[in-house]
Amino acid sequence: MKKRAESEGAQVLLDELYKADPAAAAELHVNNLGRIIRALEICRTTGKTKTMQNELSRKNPSPFTVTAICLDARDRQFLYNRINKRVDIMLESGLLQEAEKFFDSSLGTTARQAIGYKELYPYFSGKKSLEECVDCLKMQTRRYAKRQLTWFRRDERMNFLYIDEFADFVCNETDSLFTLYRKYKVSTVVSVQNLSQLDGPDKKHRQIITANCSNKLVFGNNSPEDNEWWSQEIGDKKEWDYGNSYNTDKGEYDPKLTGIKYSNKIKYKPGKIQSVKFKQCVYKLRNLSGKSDTGIMNLNFLSATYYENKKVKQYQFDKFNLGTAHPQVDIETDEKNTKKKSLTKYHFDDEDSAVEVDPVKTDTSDS
Repeated sequence: MKKRAESEGAQVLLDELYKADPAAAAELHVNNLGRIIRALEICRTTGKTKTMQNELSRKNPSPFTVTAICLDARDRQFLYNRINKRVDIMLESGLLQEAEKFFDSSLGTTARQAIGYKELYPYFSGKKSLEECVDCLKMQTRRYAKRQLTWFRRDERMNFLYIDEFADFVCNETDSLFTLYRKYKVSTVVSVQNLSQLDGPDKKHRQIITANCSNKLVFGNNSPEDNEWWSQEIGDKKEWDYGNSYNTDKGEYDPKLTGIKYSNKIKYKPGKIQSVKFKQCVYKLRNLSGKSDTGIMNLNFLSATYYENKKVKQYQFDKFNLGTAHPQVDIETDEKNTKKKSLTKYHFDDEDSAVEVDPVKTDTSDS
């Protein structure tokens, strides 16, 4: 269809869409070739129009109650500074090399126009300096963030939280906070995007926080600095190390090994931590003996059954009376039929203490 648009014009495809799906065609401009083609593809591959599919998708309400949260900043300059810093971190993490890899590849037109790639292409072609391209990338990212916020403000379900109004977690009071946690055996979770967020204004709190966290998890795609720190934090492993020489006359390795030693080696190098796969993390967990277990853990999303309503067990405690006879009690066994059932009188003698009676048989099989 792209070739037809090049030879016959996009108006021809739009006229076809008017015949197949007038409602969808009325919403599209002739210059929006991508969406015109997509609407025609839906008609031809599914046998249903795009309008019909949209109506079916909205027919049944969602079974989920959604709390939508949007992070914003009242101080626009605060947000822009965060965006500029994020771009710098992406460049340190290899964005330039990634964009260069796709510069001469057969990557699709849509992917090549993604923010972060197209702004760097003039640098590879020698048309602009790297500094100019980075400035352009930061500007385009700020504009994209502004468009996102404009979009979310139209959604009445959205709850806005302003990150520049949050109190700084990392401060001088943080030190005493961990002392209280240890005293009263209280656990907490500290989640950060990068370790620099733990530095605080005076750059002295990271060591205190990380030293007091007994269990640590890290995911991939970190900054080079963070990968180095995590590599050291995970620790070493004991491994036999040896060498053997190659005898060129015999054309084989010498059977005698040399330089045999049992030494420490880094368990996970920075590159390994950087390349952790999706649904995986590197962990350092304190075991019952007080030592740390390390390794790579597989993760997964919670099953949908986790959110389903669970059956609640109810016990009629009021029908039991220790030591005295309980009067006859009538209860409803069926709300619809309102049938009545008479309970047997229970009596327990104080003298009969040799056999302890447990009138409530609690089902703990799923505990």
